[in-house]
Amino acid sequence: MRVFSLEGTAILSLLMHLEKTDISEEFLKAIMDEAKKMALAYPDYLNYVTKPDIYFTDHETQVLGLLCQGLSMQEICKECGISYDGLKKHNRNIYQKLGAKNRAEAERKVLQLGIIHRKGGEL
Repeated sequence: MRVFSLEGTAILSLLMHLEKTDISEEFLKAIMDEAKKMALAYPDYLNYVTKPDIYFTDHETQVLGLLCQGLSMQEICKECGISYDGLKKHNRNIYQKLGAKNRAEAERKVLQLGIIHRKGGEL
């Protein structure tokens, strides 16, 4: 039952259209209930998320990659050869373009959108 319930959104419509089956009604009801719970908990599970048209400058791209690699602000400044104030400016621009309020939210958004991949933090 666990496998069915985990894929709630994906199989719910199939379960609703089952007519005659060897599955007991009680077991089928339990599966349906679990599938409905999962579908409610994760309504966007199968929805396609479009990538917005976000364009980063070369420096923003470099900074974003380093942010997602977990480097500290000082390490990013050194790696990019920029001042702390310059880095703050790039961060502000990156956050604004992504609609993020902070570093963690920006990282989540770029991972979700597939702009950056966790391994290596490459764009």
